[in-house]
Amino acid sequence: MTRRGRLETHVVLTAGALALVTGLVAWMVLSWIAKPADLGPRLAEVQRRTDAAEALLSHHSHIGAYPIDAVCARAAGPAANQLKQDVQTAAASAGVAVGRLEISPGVADEAMDGLSPINIRLEASGRYDQTVSLLKALARLRPQIFVDQSDLNAQVSVVALKLSGHAYCSLSAPL
Repeated sequence: MTRRGRLETHVVLTAGALALVTGLVAWMVLSWIAKPADLGPRLAEVQRRTDAAEALLSHHSHIGAYPIDAVCARAAGPAANQLKQDVQTAAASAGVAVGRLEISPGVADEAMDGLSPINIRLEASGRYDQTVSLLKALARLRPQIFVDQSDLNAQVSVVALKLSGHAYCSLSAPL
């Protein structure tokens, strides 16, 4: 190999080594910059929340049987007030006259394992299509209303609806 060939090879090898070192230094600097200073505490908080969720699910295993938005995640009192307002709005939108509407927080007991009930009683009347529209609107409300009893009584031009049921709120603190 000629002197010029050796020099070219040496230059190529030196440039390659320099590029490799520059790339390695850039990678190290970018890795250091990309790692947040509070990564440890953030990972610990994620683990704490994961542990709390697992404990909640194992302790209140039946809650998992409900759809995610069926059970409200706040106190039953404020949820009952909001639910009452939502039922009134749904009835007004459907054109149904509300004769009686009682929505109030119930008493939670140990057997309910972390759920607090909201008691619901509704008496309303309207045309058949209006009443069906109201029932569809009630089915979309959250927290979900679980109907215990319902009676739809057709009269000449009016349908009378009587409905009683419950909605549920979680007693556990939100995660």
